[in-house]
Amino acid sequence: MNKLQSIMKGHDKKKREKVLILDVYNMLFRTLHFAFKDSQISKIEKQLLIATDPDEIKKLNDEITEQETICFQFFKYLFLNNMQNFVKKFKPTKMIMAIDAGNYWRKDIYPEYKGQRKKIMDKSSVPYDKFWPIFKPFLKELKTVLPNVYFLTVERCEADDIIGVLCKEKFLNDEFVNVSTDKDFHQLLQHKNYSQFNPTTKKMVKHLNPKKDLFIKILMGDSGDNIPGVKDRCGVVTATNMVNEGLEKSFSDESIKENFDRNKQLIDLSMVPREYKDKIIEC
Repeated sequence: MNKLQSIMKGHDKKKREKVLILDVYNMLFRTLHFAFKDSQISKIEKQLLIATDPDEIKKLNDEITEQETICFQFFKYLFLNNMQNFVKKFKPTKMIMAIDAGNYWRKDIYPEYKGQRKKIMDKSSVPYDKFWPIFKPFLKELKTVLPNVYFLTVERCEADDIIGVLCKEKFLNDEFVNVSTDKDFHQLLQHKNYSQFNPTTKKMVKHLNPKKDLFIKILMGDSGDNIPGVKDRCGVVTATNMVNEGLEKSFSDESIKENFDRNKQLIDLSMVPREYKDKIIEC
């Protein structure tokens, strides 16, 4: 942590014109799954299913706890190491960690928004019930030891909202680099100040027509966020044809128009309500 702090102090002396922003939960899930990828937990759990001797059951449970502890420690190392590597790579003058707040405003528009996430976590090999009590103190510690890094959480907003609003309204005249694998941010590539680095492919994201891609995504919906398409079987081919033919033709069906308007509010980052935009800008 001291190494990262010294790097940020060095950059902070320069003119603030290059912003590096990280989507904390995108980085969290990616790093956490990597930390657990090669663990022996699944193998031990299979042994536990057929164990009958009480001493053997206790021994196996202790081994699982030990493996989880090792994975959580590895996660912390990876998370901090990633932060340090991104600072070295992009040499920002300002670094921001964007954090989801929960109770998202999008649920007011579509109550089922991200409604499947808990089921996905429950089926995951990662023991999230044990992880969250560890992560929250870890994040609090990071805030303490890295005062030159801005940790932003805004009531009822997601990291997507924070990143979209800061890019378009607060740092419009600055270089704005987002590190994320999330395709929801590709729409921001229509702004000249915005660039996105994919840490999985280790490449900058390139898109020829981010505006058109945004319309296609709105039509298709987003299964990852539990957002349905504007109509049944609206895949990429159908959505692309609808855009190419002109949306006015499709909007003759009132239900499609209503679903499009709903999805646009949920997916298009320019649709963040003004009250939340102001809260983000004021941070």
